[in-house]
Amino acid sequence: MAGQWFADSDRLRAVAEQTARVSPDAVRCRAEAGVLLQRRGADRRLPALADVVTDGAATLVVHRPERRAVVRRTRSGATTYVKMVRPGRALPGSAELPGVRVPVVLAAAPHRGMVEHAELAGRALHHLLRDAGSGSGRTDTVSRAFGAVGRTVRALHDCTPPAGLPIHHADCEVAITARWVDQALAHGVLDPLDRVRAADALATLATTLGGLASSPTLTLVHRDLHDKQIVVADGDDAGILDLDTLAVGDPAIDVANLLVHLELRVVQGHCRSEVAGVAGDAFLEGYRADGGLRGRIDAYATATRL
Repeated sequence: MAGQWFADSDRLRAVAEQTARVSPDAVRCRAEAGVLLQRRGADRRLPALADVVTDGAATLVVHRPERRAVVRRTRSGATTYVKMVRPGRALPGSAELPGVRVPVVLAAAPHRGMVEHAELAGRALHHLLRDAGSGSGRTDTVSRAFGAVGRTVRALHDCTPPAGLPIHHADCEVAITARWVDQALAHGVLDPLDRVRAADALATLATTLGGLASSPTLTLVHRDLHDKQIVVADGDDAGILDLDTLAVGDPAIDVANLLVHLELRVVQGHCRSEVAGVAGDAFLEGYRADGGLRGRIDAYATATRL
C-alpha cells in the first residue's frame, strides 16, 4: 500500500481531502501518525491510476505517490506494463538503441500521463541472484548472465545519445546525493551521529568527484542501473527496462551503481558474498572496463552507498 508522511498536519488534511475526491473509498488518514494511506491507486496527481487499477486484468506493481506508478496488465495471455506520470510531464518512452533490448512502446496518452509497453522477455537479474545458491553450476549461470549484462551495458554506452537528453556531470551526482541526505534529515531518519557522518561523507564525496584525475568522455548513461532494471533471456541475452533516467554522463556512474547494488544484496541477505563477487567480476569483464573507468568507480560508488 502506498502512503505519504507529513510533518504538517494541515498539509496532511488538505492532501487527504484532495486525494479522496479522486478515490473516496481508498484513502485513509492517520492524523496521529501524520500518515496518509492510499489504496488501489488513489492519487490526486495521477488521476487516471485508480481507474486503470480497477481493471480486473491489472496489478499495481509500483506506486510512488504523486510522482509515478507502474501497472501490470495480463490479457489473453499477453502481459504489458502501463507507466504513469503526472499529466503534462514528459512520458517515459522508448529509444532506438542498437545492440540493446528495450521495451517496445505500444500506446501513449500524454494527456493522461500514460504509456504502455510490451513485456521485455527474460528473467529478472534480481531473481537470478536470489536463486544462486551453492554449487559451481549456479555460480556459472550467474557469471554468464552478468557477463552478458556487461556487454549490454557497454553497448548502451556506445550508442549515440538521443537528442535532448540532459548532461549529468559529477556535480549533479553530488547534488542528488545531498538532496536525499537532506530529506532523510528533514524526516528525522538520521540520528545526531548519523548527521555528522553524512555531512562528512558528503564533503568527502564532493572533493573526490571534483578531483577525478581524468576527464572522461561522456556517453549515454542509464543513471539508475541495478539488478531490478535488467532481465536476461535464453542465450544470456540481456535487456534493460526503465529508460526514464537516460542522460549523457560518465559511464562509470552506471558501472558503480550496479556494483554497489550487489553489495546491498549481500547486506540484505538476498545473495551470498561469493555470488556477488562472481557477478561483479563477470560484469566488469563483459563490459571490458579499462583502467581509466575502473579508477573512477570508487568515487561514484561512494555516492551510491550514501
